[in-house]
Amino acid sequence: MRLDKPKQKYWHCFVRLAGKHQEWSVVNDMTFAQLQKQIVEPWHQQKKFTVGGLVTPSRPEVAEIKIVHTRRSQKQAEAERDAENQASNFIDHLTDPRSLSFDEGEDLTYELLFEEMNSQTSDSDVSKIVHVCKNASDIPHKPFQRESERSRDT
Repeated sequence: MRLDKPKQKYWHCFVRLAGKHQEWSVVNDMTFAQLQKQIVEPWHQQKKFTVGGLVTPSRPEVAEIKIVHTRRSQKQAEAERDAENQASNFIDHLTDPRSLSFDEGEDLTYELLFEEMNSQTSDSDVSKIVHVCKNASDIPHKPFQRESERSRDT
């Protein structure tokens, strides 16, 4: 999916915090605008954010996060799964219906949360680094010496 023109509906987020209790939460069926405002922007601003009522204090406290997009709502996926189970005379009391979207959705976590962080080096940053490195080559310096060699030189 191209994120410069994202789909507007059916975004889902799962988060699990690090730590002893490993609290987790899910929010389903957000619009892209809600996802951006509630999760993506605070993530990049290193501010706390909320996923389904669970307050995430900071990025380092996140053990796992997943953002997916689906072509249908969580309720539609649940209804379809229930119909299939009923047709097969199967009763599923174990599957959390909130997790269905994560099995079928397109995972865009990296693109939304991490890709931008990896590409934050601008052209001006690169040119500054090149400039510093060129100037550093003009600085006279001694090659690395072992302690025993240094004592012989003095």
